[in-house]
Amino acid sequence: MLKTCKVVYDLDEATYRKAEGVSKSDLDFVHVEPELLQWREFSPEVDLKREALDFGDLFHKYFLQPELFKREYAVEPDTRGMIDTVDELRAECDRLGVAYKKTAPKSELIELLKGVGSKKIKTVELDAFNNGLKDRTIVKCEDYRRVMDMGFSIQAHPIAMDLFTRAGSNEVSFFVKEEGDHCIRKCRADRVCEEGFIVDLKTTRDVDKLQASIVDYRYYVQAAYYSDIIEACTGVKREFVFVFVGTIPVLGRYPVRVGKLPEFLLEKGREEYRHDLQVLKEYQDFGSKGVKTFEGFERFFRYNTYNNVENGKDF
Repeated sequence: MLKTCKVVYDLDEATYRKAEGVSKSDLDFVHVEPELLQWREFSPEVDLKREALDFGDLFHKYFLQPELFKREYAVEPDTRGMIDTVDELRAECDRLGVAYKKTAPKSELIELLKGVGSKKIKTVELDAFNNGLKDRTIVKCEDYRRVMDMGFSIQAHPIAMDLFTRAGSNEVSFFVKEEGDHCIRKCRADRVCEEGFIVDLKTTRDVDKLQASIVDYRYYVQAAYYSDIIEACTGVKREFVFVFVGTIPVLGRYPVRVGKLPEFLLEKGREEYRHDLQVLKEYQDFGSKGVKTFEGFERFFRYNTYNNVENGKDF
């Protein structure tokens, strides 16, 4: 019998992460070593704005949440073809018939051209961009062109585009606690179609190595975990579908692959997430000494599910 269930639309990611419940990423930590949950809570968090841009997050927001993308990111102006040197500024003045002193410095030439509404001055464009930046993350124009082309590539794929245009909602958060559960389970789906499908959008460097990625990142666990939570909340059984888009062009195009996992791998994922939940319960009840299913140290070598997938025939 269902105890509690909540479906939340348009919940921001930070609030979702802080909300009570066990996510698939939590289970990934438990799967390696339960103590990592405590480590994550107390270890210092890196200011991601100071680090390299998270390209996967950038693309997700561009494609799935365009309004949020505009609020969080600022795309640098494309300065190709703009003028910047003194000689270029003088040539532009001559072209527009603007009188200037031969000894005029760069700043004076810029002011003269601004007075006649010239739109080609690099310094002016960059100053305007920086003044309007506020707290947004800067996106280089070449990166923005890349995410646009990746988006166009998905739109050109008939099955992928059908999944993203049929009736449904993006970034939906689900919370459920069923009879017998010791914790709230939660997930945040990229897209839930009203009928038929749960869609997960992922970026990848190499579409020819999807099976390895599915195993390494335990996407098969994600598919089972999300499917069960969403079915418990909605009463509707849906197929979990992955849409992968490459971040590196292949033969001049960003590759797109759409697929679902074989049933045996979903069952393996279901088995693993239930085991992880049991380990979590034991750890919460008794600490690491009470975890019957855990040896006490992180295991660097473990059984590889990839060995069960026969030479790429099942995906």
